[in-house]
Amino acid sequence: IGQADLNIAWSSVWRGEIAVERFSLSDWVLDLRSPMATPAATDATAPGEGVNTGIPIPAAFDIALVDISMNRGKIVLAGSDNSVMQIEGIDVSLDMPSLDKTARVEGRLSLLGENMAGVLEIQGMRQFLAGDKAPLSLSFEGYDNRIAFKGVVETRLPRLQGELTLGQVDLVSLLPAADGGGDASASSHWSDEAIDLQSLLGPQLDVAISMEALRTPWIATGAMRAQLDLNDGQLQLTLHELAAYSGSGTGTLGLNAHNAALKAAVTMQDIMIQPLLSDAAGVDKLSGQGRVSVDIAGRLTSVKALVQSLSGKMGASLQDGAVIGFNLAAILKSAQQALQGNFAGVNLDKNFASAEKTDFSSMVAMFDVANGVMTARELAAQSPLLRVSGLGAIDLPQQTLDMLLTGRLVASAQGQGAVGDESGVAIPVAVKGPWADVKISPNLNKAAEEKAKAKVEEIKQSGKQKIEQELNKLLDKNAVDEDKKQRLKDLFSR
Repeated sequence: IGQADLNIAWSSVWRGEIAVERFSLSDWVLDLRSPMATPAATDATAPGEGVNTGIPIPAAFDIALVDISMNRGKIVLAGSDNSVMQIEGIDVSLDMPSLDKTARVEGRLSLLGENMAGVLEIQGMRQFLAGDKAPLSLSFEGYDNRIAFKGVVETRLPRLQGELTLGQVDLVSLLPAADGGGDASASSHWSDEAIDLQSLLGPQLDVAISMEALRTPWIATGAMRAQLDLNDGQLQLTLHELAAYSGSGTGTLGLNAHNAALKAAVTMQDIMIQPLLSDAAGVDKLSGQGRVSVDIAGRLTSVKALVQSLSGKMGASLQDGAVIGFNLAAILKSAQQALQGNFAGVNLDKNFASAEKTDFSSMVAMFDVANGVMTARELAAQSPLLRVSGLGAIDLPQQTLDMLLTGRLVASAQGQGAVGDESGVAIPVAVKGPWADVKISPNLNKAAEEKAKAKVEEIKQSGKQKIEQELNKLLDKNAVDEDKKQRLKDLFSR
């Protein structure tokens, strides 16, 4: 401790009050690097037990704390790797004229080179300490973030109700960088670390949230307006408005802390799919803009358990995009040349390559999800010269892909949905393998069978047309002969 100054109005004690008119502490250091005793473990109490009863203060007793300050302080902490962390420039001031009036706390500090400042106001410290409802406001600025809350707190339950206003919240600078980095599709395992939801069993929340923007290592959004409710371990987040990736959306997310049951239903319109997938899953193999819907459920005991338990439906309807990693049109052309006996320059077996892509004018993909496996219920894409349909599955727990796409080159360039020449041979193309090493290979045997069937059908149709033509000629000849006979009869009957 550098300097300390204390002034108490002792005369106030005779009136049933304690009045600290001034207290200052300057150039102080709190060193927390020494080991601290760990409290003995106790059995967890059931929800509703062990409720805070508060600290009731008799109405005849009062406390006044005026001009209370702690300046130029420092806290020294020990990091997990024996490093030293210092919180410096700590300035705190408190002003509370009475337990029945507004208590105001202001603070500033510097952490990791960033300056932070905050203000807390509680109207009626007597009610607050007793656990009763007390109006509360909080503002904070730091790490380029702004937070403001205004509402009512009830510490006995505990319960918090009010409005939370956030500026541009950037969590990337606050959270540790992920180990390994790079493409998430190359990751071999989902995290099996347990997620503890016990902290959600006690508090009650009723908070309206508005935010200018949010940036995390997994997703980025624009303006958001939502409602957050928590009661008896039941968490419900309702997204009234959400701007993200050039689109907008609404949805709900529910979490039961008792059994870790998670439900999410979100619909996004006009969303750019590539940056969304890149941020959320480290996958950038699909581009386009359109509608995305998710209606899923799972168990959030760990990330791995959630992925393995996912069930529900997912879907997307995109326009003017591409599947990045292979050029299906080029593969189909090579396959057609092979079917015609021209093997010069034919290269059918391919891996994903970032320089290759399959453009589409429109794409529809609808999946049923069970135990983390997405099974295609409807999968179709088209461009002016290409039609593609597909089936198969995406195994999220095993991080593998097993799809069979059937592509057909068409002669019409009239655009999507055109009724053009679709006489090109339908060629099945297998897209299969782990996410980090997907293989693409057309099935020429199946394509040859389809080509042979088409040829047989063509011959059948041609033969049928010739037979019909000959029959028509014969019927026409018979009709002429009958006409001549009738005319002769008419002549001799006169």
